[in-house]
Amino acid sequence: MENLQEELQKELENKFIEKNFNLFQDKNTISLLINVAKKDINILRDCYENLLLKKDYLNIYYQFSVHVEEERVILKAQQIESTLTFKDFKLFLVNLIDLFEPIYPLGTLVSLKKEYLNNIFRESEIKEVYFVITHRFISNESTNVYFQYAGVPFPIGNLGMKEFFNFTSPLIDEVIHSGYSNNQEVAFVYMMKRELILEKEYKSIGFASKEERNEFQNLIKK
Repeated sequence: MENLQEELQKELENKFIEKNFNLFQDKNTISLLINVAKKDINILRDCYENLLLKKDYLNIYYQFSVHVEEERVILKAQQIESTLTFKDFKLFLVNLIDLFEPIYPLGTLVSLKKEYLNNIFRESEIKEVYFVITHRFISNESTNVYFQYAGVPFPIGNLGMKEFFNFTSPLIDEVIHSGYSNNQEVAFVYMMKRELILEKEYKSIGFASKEERNEFQNLIKK
């Protein structure tokens, strides 16, 4: 299974580099940022948050910096400088984060961050609430948005409710128990990432606008 995972991961990397090469005209810059995504996806999330605020970003350890101007971004990675439009770099970061975000198997038991649970449960219940992942890559053809996960509370399930709890990868606080994984699982995750992110350019709902989120949530409730 590990060999297949490495093979398909490398294929995703190559497809991503090929798709974005014209933006940078430099394979090494894209490869460096892919390596950052694989090592610590939170670095790229921080970079994205700074980008939205039109703030510069510097990471000394991985030797890259982002200078944000009104309509363009200047990225410097290991002394190689690239200039992109603000819109192009934003989309590049979104795709990069979504593509290399780990996806947990069905049956994985997780706890979620309290700020998400405050809208669903009483404060006294939050410490005891866990979720079992039952669905992944929840999408609708009417939008270009998807949820990474949906799940039910553990151990009670949904008690006959039609609704599942939808959530994104950044909302996961801790993985309590990982679900079963084999070559079929690895191939499925690869296929979904390739189709949704690389081919259709879908984005996870955490990167969607308020209007896009509302539209998508209304669609999946039907």
